[in-house]
Amino acid sequence: MAASFGVWLKQRRKALGWSQQELAQRIGCSAVLIRKIEANERRPSREVALLIIQQVSAAGEDRDEILRLARLPPFRLDSTATDPATIQPLSPLTARERDILKLIHADLTDSIIAERLGLKISTVRWYVKQIYSKLGIHSRDEAMAFIEGMDSAAISPELEFAAADTDAASMVRRLANGLPQEIADRYVGRSQETLELTRLLRARTRLTSVYGRSGIGKTALACKVLTDLLTSADPPDGVVSLRVTTTSLSLVQVLSGFARLLGGDIEQRLLLLTQDGETTALQKSHLLLDVLQTGWYILLVDNLETHQHPQTGELLDSELSALFQAVLERGGLCILSTSQQQLMLGRTHALSERRLQLYDGLSEDDAVALLRQFDPDGGIGLHDAPDRVLRRCVAIAKGYPRALEAVAGSLLENPLLTVEQLCQDPMWLSLELTSIVGQAIQRLDPLAIQVMQALSVFPRPIPFAALAHLLAGALDTTTLHSVLSHLVRGYFVRFTRAEGLFSLHPLDQDSAYRMIPPDNGDMLSRGTLHQRAAEYFRQQRKPQAAWLTPEDVLPMLDEFEQWMRLEDYDEAARLLLLVDRDCLWEWGQHALLQSLHARLSGCITNGAQRRQQRRRVAWLLWRTDGDQAAQIFEEVLNDARATGDRQAEADALDDLAQDSRRRGDWLGGLNYHQQALALYRETGDRRGQAEALGGVGSVLVYLDPDTALPVIREALDLHRDMHTTASYSYVLLMMGAAHGSLGDLDLARRYLLEVVALSRQRGLREREAEAIAYTGLNELMAGNYEAGADYGRRLLTVAAEFGSTTSKPHWTVPAEMGGHQLLGIAQFRLGQREAGIASLRRAFEIAVLSRFPLRAAAVASNFVTVLIACRQYAEAINVSQRVKATSWIGDPRLAAPHIAAQIAAGHAVLPVVERVLAQYNQLPIQGRTPLVQQYPLTFLHVVSDFLGGNDLAERIQEVRDVLARAALPGLVDDFLVLLNVLVDQPSSERLQPIRVLLQSKGSASVIGLE
Repeated sequence: MAASFGVWLKQRRKALGWSQQELAQRIGCSAVLIRKIEANERRPSREVALLIIQQVSAAGEDRDEILRLARLPPFRLDSTATDPATIQPLSPLTARERDILKLIHADLTDSIIAERLGLKISTVRWYVKQIYSKLGIHSRDEAMAFIEGMDSAAISPELEFAAADTDAASMVRRLANGLPQEIADRYVGRSQETLELTRLLRARTRLTSVYGRSGIGKTALACKVLTDLLTSADPPDGVVSLRVTTTSLSLVQVLSGFARLLGGDIEQRLLLLTQDGETTALQKSHLLLDVLQTGWYILLVDNLETHQHPQTGELLDSELSALFQAVLERGGLCILSTSQQQLMLGRTHALSERRLQLYDGLSEDDAVALLRQFDPDGGIGLHDAPDRVLRRCVAIAKGYPRALEAVAGSLLENPLLTVEQLCQDPMWLSLELTSIVGQAIQRLDPLAIQVMQALSVFPRPIPFAALAHLLAGALDTTTLHSVLSHLVRGYFVRFTRAEGLFSLHPLDQDSAYRMIPPDNGDMLSRGTLHQRAAEYFRQQRKPQAAWLTPEDVLPMLDEFEQWMRLEDYDEAARLLLLVDRDCLWEWGQHALLQSLHARLSGCITNGAQRRQQRRRVAWLLWRTDGDQAAQIFEEVLNDARATGDRQAEADALDDLAQDSRRRGDWLGGLNYHQQALALYRETGDRRGQAEALGGVGSVLVYLDPDTALPVIREALDLHRDMHTTASYSYVLLMMGAAHGSLGDLDLARRYLLEVVALSRQRGLREREAEAIAYTGLNELMAGNYEAGADYGRRLLTVAAEFGSTTSKPHWTVPAEMGGHQLLGIAQFRLGQREAGIASLRRAFEIAVLSRFPLRAAAVASNFVTVLIACRQYAEAINVSQRVKATSWIGDPRLAAPHIAAQIAAGHAVLPVVERVLAQYNQLPIQGRTPLVQQYPLTFLHVVSDFLGGNDLAERIQEVRDVLARAALPGLVDDFLVLLNVLVDQPSSERLQPIRVLLQSKGSASVIGLE
């Protein structure tokens, strides 16, 4: 054995024919350190000693003995190494600072330390300053001198090199050259990729390639998996690690690595092979595989892209290519490579490659965990930062590990900066991310950069034709295909083969866009690119009759995005208004509409378009905040009148009519609709006329259905001619409702089923739900309670299709409410009283929360009726009092149950009854009273005469007339329930003839009134 470690090292280095510089490059330290060790001027750190031993030791040499030559303890730590007194000088340092100090002691450069620990160089330099400050030193030389007097284990026992225990010693013996990064327990995320890579390596896969952008975590993933494998109960027989940035990559390096790993005679044979000029590279590769074929060996090639052709992805080194060819053909070795560019292999060989592609950053949870991992001691505010703050950082950084590292680095470098302040300035982090990825883009050739710039103007994946249109005149299609192929292989562009769509990697979208030249008239300037993109999407539009689903109007939305980027907000507004009311609104895309309209707020200069856009914003509020929507309608009306915009005035009047109906003000709604209709006719707006006629018809359905029918027919004819399907389906719905109000339930059912079929065909789910609800109510009126229950369940099924997310369409709320209401009434009629009450209670609570007074009043009326039938008068009064009287006072259908509840509670009701009747008698009814109004109206007439002490002969005849017109069991049963509250009143026997008449047509036995 040599006299000293330095002498031994010099002998072995010269035997291998290496210079001090070459050895230093292989282990990642300075040549000066090698010179000092060989001259016995420096004692190597444990890590440097182990790296040297791995590189130069001969087969059969006792590694523990060599360590003793270096005056270092053997693989198992001496017990005194953990003596607190020994460690005391380093106690001020954090775990991370001790880690870095150990690597400083190894004389590793800042850049190598950064690579080892997965940090930015600036972050490492900040840590070095902290170490100097805490230890009272000022340079690396002083740091070396400080450490020389200490046992190396005292630097940090818990962070000592992996050879400190039996498993780690096994890892050292099975590993040549050391892994590029020391992962240990610091690795976070990518659990699925970790499992998959482990599976592939254990399956002895011949070539496994981890692809992805720079800094996405390829090397860390590979090192994590290899570390786990090497320290597992069933480790590989050996791993040779080659990191291209610090080690030249060639077949000679591969052979030398395995020579050192295997030792003995095999080492000598492989080393001789490296010097053999007669044997071909392919033959050498097969000889290596002959040696390895009985074991499980892995070759890690990190950063392979530096040895690939930048355009084709082929390996530049022919000898290395021969090795890959041999491995892919016969196996015997598992190659694990990481690269930013897909490796171009022959068709046969490509089938043996397995690719693990890292497209995206870390998941939100993993990225948050990584940020906390960057701050194990809580010194920079990440470890204990609120979750919401860290998630904001992650969102801006898109989970990109290197950008997250930049967050930690900035906090380390600026002790006055907090993570909250950093997140309040998202532009900083966005620019940091742009800087990181922009460097990679700038290394591309000019044509590739132009293609990326063109792609960056598209907000979503596009077909080749879109890009070709954009670059027509700048690139021919053949060249464009070639450039795209290169960008796809380099993970700058993502290509989904199934759809044939191209898109930029999210990390490059902003960077490439910022690189587009300003609007100087050049065909590749920003403004020109956006205009050409808008032109392309305009060409992709379908005819308006073919707009059946959200996908059908995507070209319009894509064109909208281009005009927004051009800041032509008037044109963007024009496009949005085209697809708002009849398409996205009817399809329930309310959240999308809200976001698009919000971007236009305050930007539109055209007055008419601004008023139209304000209307649509109000409609988006209408279902959740009707009062706010009505205020906007009023503002639009005033603005239109002030500017003489008759079209906008008519639109605002028609909108206010809807609000009046929402509040139960039928006459107010009718008046507004009629004013709007007159203006539409004045301006010749046929669409407006059709909408206003539909509104008039909708009001008259509940007041005067005979008069409503011709109005509805006129609206239907107009909508049919204009192919305005969504509005046509609504007016058709009103036609069914009108016939139902008149008692013609078979004809009503036919119209409503037509609405259901049309709505399904055109994706009008809200209209489908409304038609189901009306059909169910008609079945209940007819006494078909089983059918009514089925329609209730269908409504609930439709509403449940959208889940319970907050972004589900607004119409699912009334659908869910209507489903519970239908089901509750039917359950009650079928004898399931408790279930019926529970369903109606649920419907009522939904209606109250919806903030639609008329909706709440309607559900309350049905709920109160059932509660009265069950003699639960206290709850009936409570429900009645939760609804504003103004929402039902002029509507007998809604008022009757509330009045009955007050009678049951012993309240005086005659003034209220007279008020309801007086208001209803003022309505301009020319035809027959709707049956849904006629039955409760007759009940109120009976109450008025009975409590007023009047003769009931006229009311008895009125009941006979109503029954003769249409004896609908559901309405008859409700009448009987309400009439029952008068049983305890004096002289209630006077009501007996009416009870007998009703019982002869109803189903009183079902509700227990016999």
